Amino acid sequence: MWETDTVVIIPSSIHELIAIKADTADAEFLNQMIRDVNEGMVSEKEQLSDHHYIYHADTDSFSC
Repeated sequence: MWETDTVVIIPSSIHELIAIKADTADAEFLNQMIRDVNEGMVSEKEQLSDHHYIYHADTDSFSC
């Protein structure tokens, strides 16, 4: 497992997601990338959201 307490979750579609270390993520860039991919490559009924989520391991919780 990563040596981090925080992981960024990128909703790719209803079929998959991507998890990356939070210290490697730029929130504005990620959200724009998610919107671009949703608009151009994912059908509307398979989209989860237009933004990333953050998982906090220390509290076992998610935030936007």
